[in-house]
Amino acid sequence: METRRTVFRIAMALLLSAASLASATGRQEAGRTAAKVKLVFWGAIAEEKGPGEIVAAYMKENPGVTVEYATYVNNDQGNVKLDTALLAGEKIDVFTTYGTTFRERRVNARLTADITAACRKLDIDVVRDFGADAADNIVDGKVYSIPTTMLVNLIAVNKDMFDRAGIPIPKDWTWDQLAAVAAKLTRGEGASKVYGILRDYNNMFPQAMVATKLDKTADFSEDLSRGTWTENKDLRRAFQILHDMMYKDKSLIAYEDMLAQKMTDSNTLATAFLSGRGAMMFTGSYMLRNLKDATAFPRDFVIGFAPIPKMDADQKVYYRDSSHNDFMMVGARSDVPEESVRFIQWYATVGYGPMIKGGRLPLYAKYDSRKASELITFGAEKLLDGPSFASILAPTPYQQKPKPGTTKYAAVLDKVYREEQEAYFLGKQDLDATLRNLQKRYDEVLKQK
Repeated sequence: METRRTVFRIAMALLLSAASLASATGRQEAGRTAAKVKLVFWGAIAEEKGPGEIVAAYMKENPGVTVEYATYVNNDQGNVKLDTALLAGEKIDVFTTYGTTFRERRVNARLTADITAACRKLDIDVVRDFGADAADNIVDGKVYSIPTTMLVNLIAVNKDMFDRAGIPIPKDWTWDQLAAVAAKLTRGEGASKVYGILRDYNNMFPQAMVATKLDKTADFSEDLSRGTWTENKDLRRAFQILHDMMYKDKSLIAYEDMLAQKMTDSNTLATAFLSGRGAMMFTGSYMLRNLKDATAFPRDFVIGFAPIPKMDADQKVYYRDSSHNDFMMVGARSDVPEESVRFIQWYATVGYGPMIKGGRLPLYAKYDSRKASELITFGAEKLLDGPSFASILAPTPYQQKPKPGTTKYAAVLDKVYREEQEAYFLGKQDLDATLRNLQKRYDEVLKQK
């Protein structure tokens, strides 16, 4: 147990920059007593997974402030519920948005406040405090959101299934090798079938399969225009691999079944994997909160971790597939915008500990790495395989170097992508037509620049 704890600590220390916790100035700002203020805060993380503890601690340090936390589900229906409430003028002062698509959609719809002035007054610099990638939270020179967590994409594995099959947890592999392992571990039929790997509707993105080979953010960037879809052999292979796993090997749940079973969010995916329906799961570090929770997800197996595979065995570079997320925003109609930003600042820096314990890796550049490693391992020694988790976070010769993406059109491009992907996986059009359509439609959107 102690060995696993130590390995986790080493891994986190490698990943996070070692520095002191928040500055004394930040503590003084958060600790002042405000006049009676009520903040309504919406998020998709269960209250007991961190937000409740953070809210209680903030109110204790700020006796004049009351924070009311409301939970929404981070799926299509849940996000519509949040957007509707914002449009209707319901009191929502702070809310967390998950993913750049929803973030940009809310900025473009003017559902979120411009918090530039408040950030300046409270000495918040999103790039300095949360890393170079955070620059895309600034639109036309204005700050609209503050990212709070770092996500690392990975493959979670049922270690017991791997052990029984005599398969070691991979530290270096390709997508073809993953497909072979998935086929070998698939068994059964109908409701009792165990799939080799599970994915949900929201991470069915072939672009994510080529991330280790690209030194930029590929999802919605200019680089997916001007011939990329039709000429990039890796994107074509990614589509084909997924299709073959679903309909040839049947080691990945078919697209239509994924929709029918409403595998559209991380909780549904976690329930399926942790109930033994899959030997592997394509996911990210955001899933740690569920993987650590043996009460909500009882199981009798250990979970290991493998890196996102390479496209080619002789691939010369490997970029860790990581990003920032959990964008905290202020409602456009909030009557206490500065107080809301003050709460966000405290939440993301001084108060973030309970979120780490719940499985969210801190993004704040000055967060104490030793403290973070202790919190992320808390209570998980018997549930998670420490050595394999450490391998995910071990340094590589290369670091991810995102280039600014065309996030202004992220929501539109996401819709285009989902429509064309669905037509392909449901057999309504072949791969050539899919790639041509993606090329044509992406270029038409990006010409608007």
